[in-house]
Amino acid sequence: RIESPALLEHTLTAFAEGNACLSRPQDFLRDCPAPFPRAAGLARSSWLGHQVGSRIYRHQAHHCSPLSAGCGYTRDLYRELGGIDEAFDAGEDLEFNLRVHQRGIYAHHSRDFEVGYFPRDTCLALFRQLYRYGNGRARMARKHPRQFSPLSLSLMLLVLWILLMPLIALGWSPAWRLWAAPTLAYALGIVSLSGWLALQRGVSWFSTITAFLASHFGGGIGYLSGLVGGPRWSHCPDRVIGTSDDATSSGSRGV
Repeated sequence: RIESPALLEHTLTAFAEGNACLSRPQDFLRDCPAPFPRAAGLARSSWLGHQVGSRIYRHQAHHCSPLSAGCGYTRDLYRELGGIDEAFDAGEDLEFNLRVHQRGIYAHHSRDFEVGYFPRDTCLALFRQLYRYGNGRARMARKHPRQFSPLSLSLMLLVLWILLMPLIALGWSPAWRLWAAPTLAYALGIVSLSGWLALQRGVSWFSTITAFLASHFGGGIGYLSGLVGGPRWSHCPDRVIGTSDDATSSGSRGV
């Protein structure tokens, strides 16, 4: 949702001032009527729900790396870098922003370009979204080996540990003890943060826990799939056209 009626004017002014790349906050909208989207928005914008160092929820005007929130580029820069890599099904914006970053260009980050973001409205849709994000990050790591994400790799290993260690324990009983401690710590962290968000923001505790699990397991499994060349889980159109980052990724982040 476009937050400012002067968005185009602000964009043209920023380019006229010499900025080659623009960056913007993209807060989750809190006026969703259904309980799961509201819980998903809070979970995804919390410190346990998004990439560390991301500028996507910061509102202060400044110049920063375009990696996390780059959204607009001059035509000359876009053409110079060869545009979006259309081999990517997801994460194509991140990969293009990496090339902008490698070019030595900083993004002008401002609320003048802010948009509101509609959270996914079901657990399956959120899992699919984060699966595709994880898959795209892994494909970017394969294309740019020096730019792999330690956080994404750690999330993948955690998910594999939680899912696979019980199977190993069926034939090797000490595995239960190895599995229990990290799994319990993870579960306590998710349950505690979800409870705090539920009390502070009035969202469903169960929905918030579910949103965290869908995000983490979707991202972790998607990253593994991307590393080994697995299925991308091609995008299905959202219920409302134009409210999804996937539906607008190549258009709104292009020229």
